[in-house]
Amino acid sequence: MVAKHPVIYLADTLPKQFPTVAGVITRILQEEEVAVQWLSGTRDIWARDYMPVRAANGQWVQFTYAPDYLMDSKSGRASITDVTPILDSLGIAPKRTSIIADGGNLVRFGKKALACHKLLLDNPGWQPLELIAEVKSLLGLDQLVLLPQEPGDIFGHADGMARFVDEETVLVNDYSWHKDRLRMDVLANLYNAGLKVIELPYDPKGNTSWMSVRGSYINFVQLDSNRVLVPVFGDSLDETALAVLRKHFRKVIAVPCTELSRKGGLLHCISWGTP
Repeated sequence: MVAKHPVIYLADTLPKQFPTVAGVITRILQEEEVAVQWLSGTRDIWARDYMPVRAANGQWVQFTYAPDYLMDSKSGRASITDVTPILDSLGIAPKRTSIIADGGNLVRFGKKALACHKLLLDNPGWQPLELIAEVKSLLGLDQLVLLPQEPGDIFGHADGMARFVDEETVLVNDYSWHKDRLRMDVLANLYNAGLKVIELPYDPKGNTSWMSVRGSYINFVQLDSNRVLVPVFGDSLDETALAVLRKHFRKVIAVPCTELSRKGGLLHCISWGTP
């Protein structure tokens, strides 16, 4: 069965593909007295996306993991993890839905959640309002706030754009450097939802690959209401981002993630069982 906090679940592919990152994370978690449990039989490291999403009532909901960026190729389809034996080993019997959604695109706190518009694109057979209503019902939400997808981002994950501090407050990437309306549209959607907004430094401009997420601090993993693990990259903005987060979390622990960032994801992406 899924253990109570403090515990973090990681894919068993992580130490095989990124042994240094896995070693650093497990050492930090041991120091923080947070247990690590390994998900056996995974095919990639991005556990957040293919594992179930926890609803407001504590129930697990298994969305259909069939993202277009994997389904478009044979190798992509072969990389999709069969979660059934994993869930069986954990004693989880989730509510299943045919709605296609990556776990990283459903960021929930209490009865509110964030999702990028990719949720609508991945489910063209649904009328948008009906889809939103069904996701709200599945997750026990009062509010589902949609965010525009960052241009050039094929994944469309809300956890790479914004995160909750509490049910009334969100951290969001600072898109002031962006050349189009992205910042205006993101902030408008959040403010119109009645949320307080705190911008977090974000600077991917130096990335030479479209896949790299170096410079993104929003994809932290929350151990509990007081402690977060935050990706850092040895860049000048690291300390600025950490200082912002220290205003909202008692303990902010930096985790070097340059190597991991080259693969398109960071700490929230590789972890499961936490907010």
